[in-house]
Amino acid sequence: MLFSIDRTTCKTYLQYLKTQKLTNKTIARHIASLRSFWHYLNKHQLVNTNPWALLNLPKATKYLPNIIKAKHLIAFIDAIDGSTPMGTRNKLIVECLYSTGIRVSELTDLTLKQVNLSQQELLIKGKGQTERLVIFGNYLHTGLKTYLAHTRPQLAGPNESAVFINKYGTKLTPRSIQRMLKEESKKQGFAQTITPHVLRHSFATDLFNGGADIRSVQELLGHKNVVTTQIYTHLSEELLTETFTKAHPRAKKQPPTTPS
Repeated sequence: MLFSIDRTTCKTYLQYLKTQKLTNKTIARHIASLRSFWHYLNKHQLVNTNPWALLNLPKATKYLPNIIKAKHLIAFIDAIDGSTPMGTRNKLIVECLYSTGIRVSELTDLTLKQVNLSQQELLIKGKGQTERLVIFGNYLHTGLKTYLAHTRPQLAGPNESAVFINKYGTKLTPRSIQRMLKEESKKQGFAQTITPHVLRHSFATDLFNGGADIRSVQELLGHKNVVTTQIYTHLSEELLTETFTKAHPRAKKQPPTTPS
């Protein structure tokens, strides 16, 4: 039995979704599901047309990623208690995420074979099993060297190859790291919870503010498309505007009115 709705009905539902204070992304997901369902109905000859395919969807709202200034992140890392094996591990995890910009899943999947201390490089296996080399600086080098030589042997179970280990002697999960960061943020009194994404965003923005070119940042982050990386240039421009407005004596003052 055939049944149908028209484009007007679909538009009415779209307007209803907008009144529910949903984000454009959520609305688009709703309509995409209905499009798929009506496509299925049309394929099985239960409807004649797919009116949902005729709708113009609202553009997804673009949000600039949250970042924390370098001096605050450095203070956060320095304040982590490294007096125990777990504390040493936690401190190194935050240092690694901020110093390399790798995804939290890439960090938890990191194995001993992927760490090259002499060259200060990590061989990262990213999305779609793509591989990239990520370089790291002296702070992370010192931390990794100490951790691998002294701390990790106290934590790792037999035959475990993961670099970062949980209390059971096996590799950590992304969720465990997110929980650790949330607890540490609360402990240190941060108003904003520091997350792996915040550390990755801060890494990228600090590189741009330091003069790195977009292609280099794209490679370090493992972005397939440079457009994904460009959001950090926008954020960097925003910070530059803020700095200029605060610092330059001619930025805020209004010029005198020219007599007519």
